[in-house]
Amino acid sequence: MPATARNGSKGATRRGRLAAMLLATASSFAVAVALPQGGAVAARRISARDLGASGGVVRFRAVVRNARRCTWTSKPPLAGFDATVRCHSGLVARAARISANPSTASRTVVVALAVRGVRPTAHRWQVEQSGTPPRAGSTAPAVAPARGGPVSGGDSKTPCVYAGSSDWLARLASADLVTGLTFGCVEAFATGAASWSDWVDPWVIQPSAGYGRWLAADPGGRTVVLTLDLAPTGEITTDPSWRSACAQGAFAGYATQLAQNLVAAGFGGSVIRLGAEMNGAWVTDFIGTTSADQRSWAQCFAATVSTMRAVPGAHFLFDWNVAACGDVAPLASYYPGNAAVDIVGVDAYDSGCPSAPPPASTATFASIAANPEGLDAVAAFAAANGKPMSIPEWATTASNGAPAGYGDDPFYVAGIGRFVAASPDFAFQSWYDAGDKGVLQLGPANPQSLAAYVQAFG
Repeated sequence: MPATARNGSKGATRRGRLAAMLLATASSFAVAVALPQGGAVAARRISARDLGASGGVVRFRAVVRNARRCTWTSKPPLAGFDATVRCHSGLVARAARISANPSTASRTVVVALAVRGVRPTAHRWQVEQSGTPPRAGSTAPAVAPARGGPVSGGDSKTPCVYAGSSDWLARLASADLVTGLTFGCVEAFATGAASWSDWVDPWVIQPSAGYGRWLAADPGGRTVVLTLDLAPTGEITTDPSWRSACAQGAFAGYATQLAQNLVAAGFGGSVIRLGAEMNGAWVTDFIGTTSADQRSWAQCFAATVSTMRAVPGAHFLFDWNVAACGDVAPLASYYPGNAAVDIVGVDAYDSGCPSAPPPASTATFASIAANPEGLDAVAAFAAANGKPMSIPEWATTASNGAPAGYGDDPFYVAGIGRFVAASPDFAFQSWYDAGDKGVLQLGPANPQSLAAYVQAFG
């Protein structure tokens, strides 16, 4: 069904595909739509189209400068959308879920962004939705998740990919080709730094790595998800009290240098996975086995975040990222607190959890998700703390200790797709596509998983 989008500040109205761009002193705005039937996302700065009676998802993006406060509102209220968001100078993105229109009359949903800064501004979009309700006994199509664009500290549902560390641009192009997506979010790892000099100046931000040029080509539409240890391996292995030292501010100077280098290299809007998979004893910056160590770890995380945020130009989103089924301690025992966390993440492969039935069945995903510290438990924890969720690493596995039969498993991929689509506040998910460690890549060698991925996110 046709939809109309009007920019309220300019009074412009057109039918169908209306290109709309608003440039103002304090802000610039763009709007894009994910269609409920899985149609392609409209290009950046293209207005809402064909929402229809069954509803859809409208993504609003804004680049703000010199702002003290940003507030999104909608009338009628839209679930998971009305909120005050933290902003100062950088990208703000939200997703408005337009529900089915039960009436035969058209309705208008108004979404507004108010920016408080040097000069208060307010702008709004109006989306007209036709009123042709579903026939009696029919079921309206499920609303597809929003796709593409930068990761936000809200329900952006951005698809990301880890394409490895060498030749990653070629691998990224391959992932774009086989999925039909244009990934605007890539993952990078700067873990295992041997010394503080390596930690504060990670290889990822060097010009030779290519990530900086990739970001600069579309700074408002691309995101790097950067994985960093809480401290270099040299510090951790030589000082058993590193957690408490960090908690007391001993590493603050290094955290400042790191943030300054990230900002200078153009990574100031990155998502930071700080101390990822901390509940797994396989990582160097492990939370530890005692309650005292776990409290110190959480305080170290919070202190590092506070220091990095204080650097001018820093607009990082910090992802507190556990490993599914780590089962070391209750999540709350090493949670740094809501002030230090923007996103709650969980790495969730189809192996590694104990209670999984034979794979390649509809029961696999539900059984894995129901494990302690699995997807369901982490989702409940994120919701209880009012945080959006992420899955920074996931894929299907063929070896590396996985039971026989794991591999090209469309049921698990479809389960993740349903989980993301049903989540009211979900920031991003990232497929591990490096082709190593027994983790399967998206491609013709695994046609069932690829088809399920495209069906869920394409």
